[in-house]
Amino acid sequence: MSKGYIVNRDSNSKELTYVEYEQSIGYDVRPKNNVKKSDSIDVTKVVFVSPTLIEKILNKKIDKEYNNILRLISEILYDDDTGDDTGKMVGVLNRVELFKSIIRKKYSKFMTDEQTTKILNRLNMMGKELKRRIFEIEEERNYENNYNQGKSR
Repeated sequence: MSKGYIVNRDSNSKELTYVEYEQSIGYDVRPKNNVKKSDSIDVTKVVFVSPTLIEKILNKKIDKEYNNILRLISEILYDDDTGDDTGKMVGVLNRVELFKSIIRKKYSKFMTDEQTTKILNRLNMMGKELKRRIFEIEEERNYENNYNQGKSR
């Protein structure tokens, strides 16, 4: 196991304490931006070990991605220009499948089985509905193509 450090501020004396420890299982986050300041510490990874903090972070990330997927689905279904465009639906379906695999492989370690099952069931329903809609559009296109070919003979 690799070593890690805990940085803690004493609430009374406002002093920082650093404790070296063997890293246990925790949720790690890497900063997105590279802010360089002369008097700052360069942080490449932060590991959260508090279960309540991990739960709050994951709930926020899951809700954000879930709402983004719902927004994309509603844009596709209610936009008249792209209502029959299966390419965008397949893209959203791929995003749903990717999100399901992230939840199974990365987030499920930190969530209860009930929470994991609940979000996966919601995503499965979304995926099934998208697949059904794609299938209907493709069948409709095939029927129209066959009907038009038969009529021109």
